[in-house]
Amino acid sequence: MNYFQLFDCVENLFIDKSILEKKFYSLCRIHHPDSNQSSEDIVVPITAINIAYETLKHPQKRLAYLLDLRGVKINEEDKVTFDNVFLMNMLELHEEIEYARLHAHQDSKDNIDATLKSAFIDIEKPIKFILDNNDSLFIVTDKDIALLKTYYFKKKYLDRLLNQFQFIKTNS
Repeated sequence: MNYFQLFDCVENLFIDKSILEKKFYSLCRIHHPDSNQSSEDIVVPITAINIAYETLKHPQKRLAYLLDLRGVKINEEDKVTFDNVFLMNMLELHEEIEYARLHAHQDSKDNIDATLKSAFIDIEKPIKFILDNNDSLFIVTDKDIALLKTYYFKKKYLDRLLNQFQFIKTNS
């Protein structure tokens, strides 16, 4: 079962979370065992709906699922090499986050917000381009697969930084 089809969504990296949530509640009402007279009426188990919703609502899980649909398996132990520019930018971002944690300057926090948004855009654009410009469900070239894996791990790294920064923002 394709999660995007279940939720009647286009297979896309970007999904409107409010629409996804409405469709989730609608599917739950339709397929919940308590609302059906007989279990034969249940076409989709409620657990499958929950798993699909959890996968699609989280960008990182949604990206891994999109890649999986196209035949690209993400293994958390995969070795990827980040380019020096990305590594330097992340090092500087780490330092800015640590500075914000220690000094709680609003200007610093605003700068980190802008840097994180820009970094996510820089990573999501090529992912979207590769996924959108692929006619088949499967990515054919090894180069595309390698790029997507690298972008996946970069995005995962940025997600950790974002969570760390949001923790600092809420606790300062």
